[in-house]
Amino acid sequence: MTLPKLILALGWFAGVGAPFMVAAAETPVVSPPGGSLAFTVAVPANVATDNEVGSVVKKAALGRGWLQKENHPNVLVFELKEHGVDATVTFVFRDAAIQAYSDAYKIRNGQRGDRVTPKRWLNNLQEDITAALVHADPALIAAAAAGDTASLQDLIARHYPLNVRGAEGKTALILAAERGDRIECEALVRAGADIVAVDWDGYSALTIALIRQDIDIAELLVDAGAAVPGIGNTAESRFFYGADQKLVADRRAREGKAEEASNRYEVARAALSGSRVRFERDAVATVELGKQEASRETKETEVKVATIVLVVAAAALAGRAATPHGGGHLWPSFSHGHPSPPKVGVNRAPPPVPGEPVYIDPGHSGSDAVEAFYSDAAWMHSMALLCDELQGEMPNT
Repeated sequence: MTLPKLILALGWFAGVGAPFMVAAAETPVVSPPGGSLAFTVAVPANVATDNEVGSVVKKAALGRGWLQKENHPNVLVFELKEHGVDATVTFVFRDAAIQAYSDAYKIRNGQRGDRVTPKRWLNNLQEDITAALVHADPALIAAAAAGDTASLQDLIARHYPLNVRGAEGKTALILAAERGDRIECEALVRAGADIVAVDWDGYSALTIALIRQDIDIAELLVDAGAAVPGIGNTAESRFFYGADQKLVADRRAREGKAEEASNRYEVARAALSGSRVRFERDAVATVELGKQEASRETKETEVKVATIVLVVAAAALAGRAATPHGGGHLWPSFSHGHPSPPKVGVNRAPPPVPGEPVYIDPGHSGSDAVEAFYSDAAWMHSMALLCDELQGEMPNT
């Protein structure tokens, strides 16, 4: 009678009180952790695999100066020797939880002494791991963002949830479309990823492909059944509708369906023309908002500086009254070679960038709020130019 592939290992973990199964030919038997249970951290649903959990634990421990001693499936062991303490912490993760076991001693004359509990070290680990788990990107999102096609395909093969979301509500398909990765997009579409999912800004994988003019990915998504909503009244909705109609018209032209292609080109041209007008109008309005914000900030600065002048002047006058010979300076902190008082209303315009749309007002203050207005306006202008480009690619009918 041969030994079975799975043997029962009597590896009783402290605080667990139950044996676990170990694959005899594949997984090494791990010795039970010493010490006592220090803390337990629940693993949220967005972290679905042991590899993700292990990555979070390892990053947290190494970030706090711990050195890795052992690395086994579902078990990581680290040590830290500082301030006369020799500490070992063993992490065991299963059943949607991470258990940390602490085994630490005082060191005297190079020898282990009394057992201690390094509470501060353990608290730091618990806080770091908890915070990292809350903000961890799901494995599929991380793979799509990094362009790790092999990991992405492996996760798909293991039936990883396909429509999990990462930062800004982006799915793996949306991230792959942003990077122009047709291989990953095709793998996700074939596996059944949601082709009409949108991020928090309302962009789907198809709308992103249309903006990027990535015809391969756009056609892949259209073949899978993706479509943009019907034409609306905003610049963006008209652009997406027009770009989608152009894409279909190009295909009909290649198929020899000249009449349908011509009709769709006309629809696309009208939508893109309307989109261009709206983008330019919105850009001008956004620039005006930027000017208003810059003016408001300048006035606030003038009031603040004027207030400082009055306070300093009052303090200086009070000092003169208290001085027998009327000494003192009106600007004591700026005398004797110190910098002059700040000038009011000095603008800090960035140098012009070749090729950038001329929507940056040379008189704005350069604050983050103002920069956001001008950045939005520049994007709107670039979208208007893209409308022109798409129309120029269509045949005259």
